[in-house]
Amino acid sequence: MALGHWYWCGIGVALFIVVIVVGYLLIGIIQRVWNYRKLRKWKQRTQDSETLIVHVPPEASTIPNISPFAMKVLTFLRMAKIPYEIDTGDPFGGKGKTPWISHRGNNIADSEFIIQYLIKTFDIDLTSHCAPEDLAIATAVRIMVDEHLLWGMAMERVVFGSSDNFVRVFKIPKCIVWILRRIAKGRAKDQGIGHHSQDEIIEIISKDIKTISLILAKKQFICGTEPCPEDAGIFGMLSQFYWGLPNNPYEKLLNASCINLKSYCNRIRATYWPDWEDQF
Repeated sequence: MALGHWYWCGIGVALFIVVIVVGYLLIGIIQRVWNYRKLRKWKQRTQDSETLIVHVPPEASTIPNISPFAMKVLTFLRMAKIPYEIDTGDPFGGKGKTPWISHRGNNIADSEFIIQYLIKTFDIDLTSHCAPEDLAIATAVRIMVDEHLLWGMAMERVVFGSSDNFVRVFKIPKCIVWILRRIAKGRAKDQGIGHHSQDEIIEIISKDIKTISLILAKKQFICGTEPCPEDAGIFGMLSQFYWGLPNNPYEKLLNASCINLKSYCNRIRATYWPDWEDQF
């Protein structure tokens, strides 16, 4: 009888595992089919059109977009004077990333690939005024912003910040904050920064911001008196600290010892986002 009991327990466990595996596979299949149809839809809509569609999340109550990478691409488009239309119905592309664009039947994801596509397609040159060594430094700063400051922003916004503040600024249901918080914690631990305390993370990210401030110094833009594509990425992230996270420690830093970065953000906003307040 004991053997029979363990036999049926084993069968039950096996069935449970099978159900989990099958469910996981079905979700993956459904997701792939959904993505395929989404990409095909936008390919068909744009293949005979010159209209550039930028797929992004909805705007927030204090900033035109909650994604630093969306702000990066949108700011570059304005720098390059490329007309575009916004779509918020399909904010995530085939790679599960935002933003992504649809243009002439092409679907391109990842902000860097998007900008390189735009530079090549529209024959854009925003780097002719940059010395090679200055552009290399600007690129290194932008990579630090994309790959490091991003995690400080995410942790402050989703994990450490006030849930009520998050709901108010980003116009999402409060129940979603709990889900986003768990996702952010998990991914931050995978990246490494999530293993640190709040004070330690603030110290790390503040050091990064101070480094950018020292590199910018008294320049108007990261390479001098004119903007380059890297300015779009740097502004995209700093704009989240300055306008997208009310009363956060990094906003206070921009208003104090890194005042040149505050001026930098305001300069780019005034130059390329004169309609800022109309965006939300």
